Amino acid sequence: AAGSGRVSAGNVAAGVSTMSVAADTAIVSPTHLVVYTESSLAESSTPTASSLTDSDVSVSSVAMTDRDLDVNEVGGAASWTVAVDETLVTGYYVYLATDAAGSGKVTLGNVAAGVGTYNVPADTARGSATHV
Repeated sequence: AAGSGRVSAGNVAAGVSTMSVAADTAIVSPTHLVVYTESSLAESSTPTASSLTDSDVSVSSVAMTDRDLDVNEVGGAASWTVAVDETLVTGYYVYLATDAAGSGKVTLGNVAAGVGTYNVPADTARGSATHV
């Protein structure tokens, strides 16, 4: 049936034709976005639908060799292989973190899409970071 197993993403007022869905909204099993019209009496029984396309874009081969010779300071070129499909990518943020999951992240800077390196300035305090 049309719209079976549906989960509401929200409602918009008459005359509004767009609705934002927050980034990282979990979609476990939905395969379509459906829109129903509504009157003061009821919701329509037949929606208009569009297939969902979920994007997962990430970099690979992250590496950095510390060129700063001081204890608890880092510096040098951080590099990575840019995302295979950068259609939705506007840039990359670079962080120091306390683990590979990004815990305790501290922003170092950002670069534009298509760029696969960031020069970490010499004398950058490492703190408790173990990952870039």
